[in-house]
Amino acid sequence: MGANAQTSVPLFVANSVLTAAQQNISAATGIPVFATTVTRDAAFGGSNKVLAEGQFAYIEATNTTQYYDGAAWQSVGTTPGLVFISGASFSAQSTVSMAASTFTSTYKNYQVFLNITSVSAQLQVSVRVNNAGTPRTAASYFWGTGVMNTAAAYTGSGAGSSSTPQIVGADGTRGYGGLISVFDPTNASSYTHVSAAGNGNVSGTNGAIFGAYFYNATEAHDGLTFVTSTGNMTGFYRVYGLSES
Repeated sequence: MGANAQTSVPLFVANSVLTAAQQNISAATGIPVFATTVTRDAAFGGSNKVLAEGQFAYIEATNTTQYYDGAAWQSVGTTPGLVFISGASFSAQSTVSMAASTFTSTYKNYQVFLNITSVSAQLQVSVRVNNAGTPRTAASYFWGTGVMNTAAAYTGSGAGSSSTPQIVGADGTRGYGGLISVFDPTNASSYTHVSAAGNGNVSGTNGAIFGAYFYNATEAHDGLTFVTSTGNMTGFYRVYGLSES
């Protein structure tokens, strides 16, 4: 614990006589300094703490300056790695498309969390890229996917010059949950690459699913569209941009 670290935050009342030590801590630090977040909370009164919105604290253990936003402590000068962009829920749909300009040049790479909670029948899902909000349906997808089942047996499939990059799959019992990564989609001078990893069903086999593709055209893409091979799906997705700092 540093020389300036505090173990209490005194509350003064009218006519209090301040000691030199109390005034020296204030003069030397400006912002109260604590060894850890545990000692910070204890100094402010533990479960009975009374914090003003805008209160600052410095934590020696992490070398971070924090402020209280009225509900929780937040770090100053940091940017979260994942930045929420948008999300939507869908019910009994065969096609789900993101809004135009979901992907922008603000972020080079994106991550999409996809949860299919129920389906009308066992199905595969094509994950297509969008241009100006419209899904690309040309036979320009070069894709492959595989599933490792609970018996550690692997099966795979794929195609070149395809219009149906089926890298996601679900059945009526387990649905699907996975992460889809989209690499540099708004760069009009390169191919867009997409990969998916999750758990679901491929061609009747339940297990861990891994899939990927590139779209064989140099153009910008601003979102994704999910299209079922048959039947309908219900669930939700969330889109995040990846910060580079």
